[in-house]
Amino acid sequence: MELKQTAETSNLKKAWFKAKAELKTSIEPDSNNPHFKSKFINLDQALKRINPVLQKHKLGLMQWPTGTGLITSLFHEPTGEEITSYYELLLEKKNAQGVGSALTYAKRHIILAMFAMSAGVEEDDDGEASLEDSLDDRIKKMVDAFAGIGISQEDLEDRIKHPIKYITGKEFEDLGAYFKEAKEPKGTSKLNDKFAKADDQKDIKEIRKKA
Repeated sequence: MELKQTAETSNLKKAWFKAKAELKTSIEPDSNNPHFKSKFINLDQALKRINPVLQKHKLGLMQWPTGTGLITSLFHEPTGEEITSYYELLLEKKNAQGVGSALTYAKRHIILAMFAMSAGVEEDDDGEASLEDSLDDRIKKMVDAFAGIGISQEDLEDRIKHPIKYITGKEFEDLGAYFKEAKEPKGTSKLNDKFAKADDQKDIKEIRKKA
């Protein structure tokens, strides 16, 4: 990360100190990460907490994406004093989805870092999450696990209605629940939700006739 600042920043720093006294140290996370079963602060939550305090103390926060990086500027409106940083995005995938995810992640963490704020007691989980498998690895593990109980990648894509590589966090969570149900067969079938409720072969045949 590169930092640039105006020749004078004393007024900005005094205003920052007053804002920091109001913001205190942490924000209670209110969003869930289904991949790692932890909570985190989303960007909207961080901005709603921080922006009113900045405006009160005549501070402004601006962020500009550059395509592969993010410029963040904290300025003092009465004096024009400013501190600017540049952060190079770490892209897991070089496509629109990958850039969007990396940009949102960078915005959130840079803002919290600028005001020395933490995500509360769950924050360490986010650090551990960065060491976990890539999205492609997690998808492969999930597809392999389903294959082990007779459910193919095509079956999963038919279930979520699009290619598996575009899976969302919510769909990951739903498929996790589906996996738990599918590997514990009910009646004589474990692949079809309708058949899972059948008590015997007769019930299954009746369901097939109605399908």
